[in-house]
Amino acid sequence: METSHKEIETCKQALLCDPEDIIACNRLGNLYLKIGLYDLAIESLERAIKIDSNDSRAYINLSHLNCELGLYNKAIDYLQQAIEINSNDISAYSNLGSI
Repeated sequence: METSHKEIETCKQALLCDPEDIIACNRLGNLYLKIGLYDLAIESLERAIKIDSNDSRAYINLSHLNCELGLYNKAIDYLQQAIEINSNDISAYSNLGSI
């Protein structure tokens, strides 16, 4: 758990330096998901989409989060959006098949 908190702080610092660092937004969202801070995870991942609405990773990450919350239809919607953005993203198809 300690590592996650250090990684969270690192991502926050990266976002202070570059508020549009989409990699840091995605990573921060995944870290929050990992420790169960779902509202913060959603906020970070939605921020990534606002920065770049064509980043399929953010949609895939939001799908994971919604699965964790039991919101499977919403998770499927996010995966379908990811596939529309990047039809070559194998992980989106794989995740869709596992829901």
